[in-house]
Amino acid sequence: MSNCSKKFLSEQMLIYLEVKKFGVYMIIQESKIKFHTPINQNDISMVENLIYPIFSKRDEITIHYWKKIKSLFLTTMKLSNLGFLKRHILWFYINRTITNTLKKRLPLIEAEKILRNFIRKRRDKEMDVRAIELNRAKRSFDLIKKHLKGEKILDLGAGNGFIALEIKNKLEKDVILVDVVDYNCTNLPMLLYQQDDTVPLADEEADTTLLYTVLHHASNPEHVLEEATRVTKKRLVIMEGYCENDNVRVTNSFFDWFYNRVVGDEDINVPLNFLSVKGWEQILNLHGFEVLETKNLGFNEPLVPEHHILIIADRANS
Repeated sequence: MSNCSKKFLSEQMLIYLEVKKFGVYMIIQESKIKFHTPINQNDISMVENLIYPIFSKRDEITIHYWKKIKSLFLTTMKLSNLGFLKRHILWFYINRTITNTLKKRLPLIEAEKILRNFIRKRRDKEMDVRAIELNRAKRSFDLIKKHLKGEKILDLGAGNGFIALEIKNKLEKDVILVDVVDYNCTNLPMLLYQQDDTVPLADEEADTTLLYTVLHHASNPEHVLEEATRVTKKRLVIMEGYCENDNVRVTNSFFDWFYNRVVGDEDINVPLNFLSVKGWEQILNLHGFEVLETKNLGFNEPLVPEHHILIIADRANS
């Protein structure tokens, strides 16, 4: 490695790591009950500042996290029935691509483009993506169906709309789909709005609002949550990533980036706004909602090794 590259890596580590004082990454441990500073859509500097030091593998800490990511990735690929040779070749390609862009002092988004092109060609040939998403929606519906209170349900951050479709077809609820980008794959109408604007609904118009892996993707999750509580009369049903320790924060962050922007859509926001369970509860309490139940789901999605929790919260005066 050139002296220039060594200097660059050293600077990266000094900027983004609090190496001995607390023994944790500054970038992965901002606060247990505070979101990161709002960022612009598609700004992946937060991810770059996390991933590049880890893939430099310059000390025991970074090697530990790199091995953790590798192990989870290979295990997930095995569970998805990808053969031994294929999954190890895929990891080799991912590691080499990220390492090479780091050495060349290129932004992570360049590695992202290379990996996206490589992986999607094989994904589209070998996988039925729509069937995978429909099955995910069915599992998600089974998880939340008993918690949906009232007749009017808002799916805020509805994405492809498949969960909302399950709710409408199986529970015969009045479902409203709202998002900032139109990924809708159903015939249900979708309301669009700008993330920093108000949700296009009246105060307490929805009986229950569903936020399904939405808040950690928001550039300003505090505002999204404020709007969700404004338009909700009775209940919030939230499925989110959580981070009780640095291992979980690192792996959740890496796989959130990888599966959303490399395997998924390149314009998905990944500001890594994961909180602890206590953090999520305190944020909801501040907005006038009382947490009734939190359920640790662990790795509840077979192809995505992210730790999730299910939170059920009711308006305090309802």
